Amino acid sequence: MGVDIIGWIEVQDLPSRWSGVVRIRPLVGRTYGMFGSLFGVRNEDAFTPAYPNRGLPADESDDVHGDELRAGGGLVAPTWMLWSEIQAINWTEEGKKAIRYTVDWEHDEGRDPAYVYTEWSDEGERWHIRRRRTSVPGAEWEDYYREKEKDFGVYWEATRTRKSVLTAGWTLLFKIMALLAERYGDDKVRLVAWFDSW
Repeated sequence: MGVDIIGWIEVQDLPSRWSGVVRIRPLVGRTYGMFGSLFGVRNEDAFTPAYPNRGLPADESDDVHGDELRAGGGLVAPTWMLWSEIQAINWTEEGKKAIRYTVDWEHDEGRDPAYVYTEWSDEGERWHIRRRRTSVPGAEWEDYYREKEKDFGVYWEATRTRKSVLTAGWTLLFKIMALLAERYGDDKVRLVAWFDSW
């Protein structure tokens, strides 16, 4: 069963009031790498989650409250984070668990069409490969390794950084938050989110 995110970007437009301005789900979709990195949900990379399980803010907006009521008590891992806190995240931090990607090296050389590859070198028991995602403008090169032929086949195994799981949708969401912060301030823009299952 898939896991979906629910939530809002909120701004504090009056001293005692937060208002929802952007519903986040249409922007970010199902992005498990980011769910793990930020919230600890579906955390296959074993990231140390940035701001998990804080609960919903006591001064939540009417928009968040309305979605909470519609969820009927089925909120999973509710949390929130200020734009100033998001800015403080170390995006170069790696997850603690390497992800294994099984490939058919003989037929497709293990190349994912979503990436461009360069710098192949032999490192004894494995090949060292660099790649970058073609769908993300300005994406940085990632270091990956491929174990050489073994009894159980050929596979990629690598840890990922927070930045490597950052998708175009999340990048857009953060740009929107940055623009709102120019008007309201870094501590008056926040992301409030929860999930429909674990």
